[in-house]
Amino acid sequence: TIALAGGYASKVKAGSTLFIIVRRDAGDGKKGMLLAAKKIPVTGAKMFPLAYTVTKADIMMQGTVLAGTVRVSARIDQDGDAISKQPGDIVGASAKAHKVGAKGIDFGLDKTL
Repeated sequence: TIALAGGYASKVKAGSTLFIIVRRDAGDGKKGMLLAAKKIPVTGAKMFPLAYTVTKADIMMQGTVLAGTVRVSARIDQDGDAISKQPGDIVGASAKAHKVGAKGIDFGLDKTL
């Protein structure tokens, strides 16, 4: 599940977009190759905690395999554009890498850009 840290509920606006991002693990502090992303419309703070699943249907590039060790992160994006990141977007990430297929990858949205 993805939880919303205390104090951020008032900053979550309906109409924004939650992006759940899966990247190949490249080690702590490094961004690995983007493998998959899921786009979910935000209805408000009450939608959290949110149970989520990322599958091969969410793979970004044809021919990419969702396998190996990955890192999962998420961002509530105010303008719904996956490319742009702006001050006020709320972000969070799993604290460690996980094998594809792992269950219970729980983390919180606990920072703003």
